Amino acid sequence: MSFNPCNHCGVLVEDDEAFEATGGYCEACDAAPRVEPASHRFAMADIPTGHGEHVLCLQIHTATVWAGLYPAREAEAPTKIGVAPRRSAARAVDGNLFIAGELFPLRKAELRRAVLFLDRHGVRIRDGREAGARVL
Repeated sequence: MSFNPCNHCGVLVEDDEAFEATGGYCEACDAAPRVEPASHRFAMADIPTGHGEHVLCLQIHTATVWAGLYPAREAEAPTKIGVAPRRSAARAVDGNLFIAGELFPLRKAELRRAVLFLDRHGVRIRDGREAGARVL
């Protein structure tokens, strides 16, 4: 008989058949609702804005998107913050990214990089030219 670590909590499971039957989980984890691994719930990117030394930090959490504009990469605190629900978080308008109504100015290539990062992590990006959107 061998021991196998649970894929979720790491507890050693000694019954090979039970381990295989649950897909690699211990009894407790197999009975619990499935939760995405932490790597799927959180992602972060630091993107230079193209405006001086400013850096936009984007964080994707399970239910929210957090954006912080830092005056420099090594700055301790952001000068601007936007937090929004993940599914309706962002709008791109004329080289600007809006998160929760906060404007984050980016150059074209940097905006494209931010939009690709957000899109890759399931954040919906709306074109700011939709009805009711403010165009700068």
